[in-house]
Amino acid sequence: LSEVDGVLGEYPADEEDALEFDRLNAKAGDQWSQKELGWRSLTGNGMERDVQGAQANLEAAAVEGDPEALHNLGYIHMNGLGVPVNYTRAKEHFERAAEGNINQAFNALGYMYYQGVGVERNLTEAERLLKRAAEADDGDAAFNLAALYQEVDANMSRALPLLIQSSDVGYWRAHLAVAEAYEHGIDTQKNCTAAVVALKKLVETYGGVADELRTGVQQYQEGRYEEARQLFCELAEQGVEVAQSNCAWLTLVGKGVHDAVNKTLRMEGARR
Repeated sequence: LSEVDGVLGEYPADEEDALEFDRLNAKAGDQWSQKELGWRSLTGNGMERDVQGAQANLEAAAVEGDPEALHNLGYIHMNGLGVPVNYTRAKEHFERAAEGNINQAFNALGYMYYQGVGVERNLTEAERLLKRAAEADDGDAAFNLAALYQEVDANMSRALPLLIQSSDVGYWRAHLAVAEAYEHGIDTQKNCTAAVVALKKLVETYGGVADELRTGVQQYQEGRYEEARQLFCELAEQGVEVAQSNCAWLTLVGKGVHDAVNKTLRMEGARR
């Protein structure tokens, strides 16, 4: 699954001037600058990564109801970035962000209902929320909705158009799924040309993932478990399967995870 979209922010043309502007205005209580500085701190864009600092600035912006800040806070709590995983708080933030018409928040909520993450599984509600985001061209939502339809329909009739939509806006797992559907004629006519085009998009878009995976392995070998887990989990959201395995394993064994979450995971394992 695509899971949830990453953090929201903008890439200014002049990094140094923009960063200084954000710092000064965030201190003065400017909501926009607090949100942007929070995003920068969370992603390490133009400054050292600082999840705690990011959370503080995002919460300040969220007090005024900034929907992008609310989405990013939901992302922090859902993924346990610098804080214990808390699906209840994540859902609350995503719901408030959705009230501000943030498409990524509809996708996040749809994913939670589809997978039963922090809520009782509800495919009807999941479909409604994912449709809302997919209709606004959110590639992650289109991919998640395609996965839901594949499960419900046991075929590709409703899923393939959504996978094509997701591929068109750049989601890499959709490139692969579309290529496989056309190559093997899965609920559609075989089309080798379309399969090659989809695979070309995949290579062009995610050719650099190997370098990021190597970085994660190096961080793990150096004992920087939280950084390694965070990188693998971010790559996992892009659909990189080896990163999904690494993220799950680090979470299971409690490396790079806060103690409160570690105990819960160990108890879950003991009951099995």
